[in-house]
Amino acid sequence: MKELPEGTDASIQHRLAMVVMAFWIGGITAYAALVVPAGSSLLGTVDQGFVTRVVTFRFNLVGAVAMIPLLFLYGFKGQWKLRLSLWLMGVVLSSLWFCHAWLDRLLDARERAVLEEVAFYSRHQIYLWLTTIQIVLGWLIIWQLAGRDDKKCSLGDKK
Repeated sequence: MKELPEGTDASIQHRLAMVVMAFWIGGITAYAALVVPAGSSLLGTVDQGFVTRVVTFRFNLVGAVAMIPLLFLYGFKGQWKLRLSLWLMGVVLSSLWFCHAWLDRLLDARERAVLEEVAFYSRHQIYLWLTTIQIVLGWLIIWQLAGRDDKKCSLGDKK
């Protein structure tokens, strides 16, 4: 591995990548574990769903912004497991963008109503599974980034 002194651009980029991932994935995890159940009990599942519709769009936007520098930093060189995890995350995030629009077609945002409940909830299950995969992959990526010693950051390694 290349030795990179503390404070180099690669060391700073590595730490920033970890912060961005922790913000993004930590936020999704906290939202799913804490806010959705509380909001559902206070607002009802349909109204909470319309709040979540807005929030998940923003989380997906944060994810897209986060993935661009992560893929440039680690997506083409370095450890293959991290590269694979990042590219899989890119596929999952792209799928979530598509699925979000697919779900929106079955909603009336103005009336806060689900237009076709059976179809919506079937599609929603797919979205939930993709989000679960996103959370697991995100924590795996954070774990992989945390395991990298930024003094021995392998930005140029082929391993």
